[in-house]
Amino acid sequence: MAKYNYKEGQQRIQQILNATDPIEEDDSMSKESGSTCINGHYCWISSVFVNVRDSSSLFQSKDALQLTKIMRSFTSEVIEILRGNESDNLVKELGVRNDCVYAVYSTPSKYDIEEVVDRVFYVNTYIKMLNTLLYRNKINHILSVGVGVASARELVVNAERKGNGKTNAVWIGGTVEDAFSLSNIGSRDDVYPIVISNKTYSNIGHDHKKLFNSNITSTGKFYTSNAVFDEFKDWIDRDMKVEIK
Repeated sequence: MAKYNYKEGQQRIQQILNATDPIEEDDSMSKESGSTCINGHYCWISSVFVNVRDSSSLFQSKDALQLTKIMRSFTSEVIEILRGNESDNLVKELGVRNDCVYAVYSTPSKYDIEEVVDRVFYVNTYIKMLNTLLYRNKINHILSVGVGVASARELVVNAERKGNGKTNAVWIGGTVEDAFSLSNIGSRDDVYPIVISNKTYSNIGHDHKKLFNSNITSTGKFYTSNAVFDEFKDWIDRDMKVEIK
């Protein structure tokens, strides 16, 4: 099961919020291009998107240092949670796209899909910690997110980048876009920010299923939740006090 060390995370975020480094000016950005497909195969994958709600108004802030702290606190720790244990080899792609953090996982078993859902529960709890820390550090912004999860058996095409021999994957199918669309639904919902697809729901056990509510629309069926890890949430409610051993 996923295990996020939220106490160490709180310390990392406090360091970001304490930072006073100036914003650097740099007009250039390095780019890589070119790939050649070499083979492909079908496998079960799960995708996660964590989408900042109403990011357009947030990005209009004239306080560049404050905005930098908010987005660094959001992206760095959500990536940490979604990465999980590197030894489990679930993560196949992890990154930031505009105002979203996303991950693609290899999930051949129902246990693996439950592991991904657990990481999403940690993300949901972490956002509550982040907002507490923003308030404590006099940053006047409440961060809300939508979290989408989709699972399916899809074609994965391996691609080798020209010149460096590195192999990347191209996901052929709708799972990544489905997760993004579900995150948009979650980012519009103040009550249930977590939204998972019907296939994801079908492949988790009863203990996980009971944490979700069913929704049916003209575009299909999905499930919503606001689940958190109780021990983590209780620690936040106790003002994140570090116990002295």
